[in-house]
Amino acid sequence: MKKIILAIMLGVVALSFSSCKKWLQVDPEDRFTEQQIFSAPTGFEDAINGIYLQMNNSNMYGQKLTMSTVEMLANRFYTSSSSSNTLTRLSKWEYGESTVKSHITPIWMRTYVAIGNINHLLYALDKYKGNISEQRWNTIRGEALGLRAFLHFDLLRLFGPAYNISTAEEPTIPYYTSLSPNIGDFLSSNQIIDKLLVDINESITRLEADNSTENGSGGNRNLKFNEVAALALKARILQWKGDNPGAYDVATLGISKAENFSWVAQTKVSDVENPDRIFLSEVLFGLYNSALYDTYNKVYYYELDSDNLLGSGSTTYLESIFEGNTTDYRYTYSWKVPPMGQTNPTFFKYADIVQKNRPDLNPQRFVIPLMRKSELYYIAAECADDDDEALGYLNQVRNRRGISSLATATNLSNEIMKEYRKEFFGEGQLWYYYKRHQITQIISPAASTLVTVPNVAWQVPVPDDEFSAR
Repeated sequence: MKKIILAIMLGVVALSFSSCKKWLQVDPEDRFTEQQIFSAPTGFEDAINGIYLQMNNSNMYGQKLTMSTVEMLANRFYTSSSSSNTLTRLSKWEYGESTVKSHITPIWMRTYVAIGNINHLLYALDKYKGNISEQRWNTIRGEALGLRAFLHFDLLRLFGPAYNISTAEEPTIPYYTSLSPNIGDFLSSNQIIDKLLVDINESITRLEADNSTENGSGGNRNLKFNEVAALALKARILQWKGDNPGAYDVATLGISKAENFSWVAQTKVSDVENPDRIFLSEVLFGLYNSALYDTYNKVYYYELDSDNLLGSGSTTYLESIFEGNTTDYRYTYSWKVPPMGQTNPTFFKYADIVQKNRPDLNPQRFVIPLMRKSELYYIAAECADDDDEALGYLNQVRNRRGISSLATATNLSNEIMKEYRKEFFGEGQLWYYYKRHQITQIISPAASTLVTVPNVAWQVPVPDDEFSAR
């Protein structure tokens, strides 16, 4: 635990640099006093931008919490069957292995570093409030509180138990709301959720004037935490808690405010030289990650050795996931048999495009989706009391993906799960769906068959260092 607290404090030290890029350095010669940094509005802008940069770290949403680690927990991709391969061990939930522990620990550490920096920014916003306009103060505070909730919630979803009556009071994770050398207590799921809702409710209020409802994804507002993203996060939290009526109300409100996050057109997805495989206009919140294609080449590139490549395993696996619907945008344009190297389909969703020098034509370059419009529809479908209404929400997404409507609401919960499988490849969301529902039989690309998830899989162990000073 001492190591993690030290890392948090180093992250806070990084806040004292004159630009957001310099936050990621620790160089005394470049260090400015806190008062100098926040003496002008640019200091607050650099601070919030620096937090987004930290979230792009490969131990967070730059890779592990989107493209690799959490996806392997859900058996989304095939990799080497070698028992010593860390990704293979993750797909078998072998949390006790030393390589798996060393792989997971930085997720915990880097996320709490980012939370420490958020808390420092919130402190500075209060202390130096007179140095920034009221409008920007509200927006940045709303973003910071929303991000604090976002990060704590993902820690809860990953390291805490699945929420139910029997686990609601079990210790889960600490929730930090201020900078302090003191080690936070492990709080129960109920306590964490209460704190999450306090943060996200204020975030929604502060962000009401951020224009995301009017602009949608225009002006890159979806690359910052915004009002519609805050509503989507609140719906996620309430659904995790099992408050379906509350989640439904928030999700439907979010849908009404997400109208200008327009559904992607097939022509955008199918463009040969400039495909938008992430459906950028629908992304409620995503990160601009300049290292995206370097990461893609390390994880998914088809010429990689099979020990490292995250591929499909077989065409049979993908046909099972996508139910043979070759008209589905998520299938046809994101999965391809490559021209060399691998013989099975590999994942092209994050592959770079041909027209690299036309930012006016390809704003989707370098973007990693974290929350998307379709999730609001899935939450509304799952939480609606009326089956026909629920089916309507589900069919709206299906139709926008190039596949036909379901005729009836028979076995609707299974149809929702199948849509989660199709929609969120490489985004790290399916594992949390499985965990929330305790789905014990999941599709594995290794054999294109169902595998059983043991009870031990649901809760990733908190790093051992966290307990060393308790």
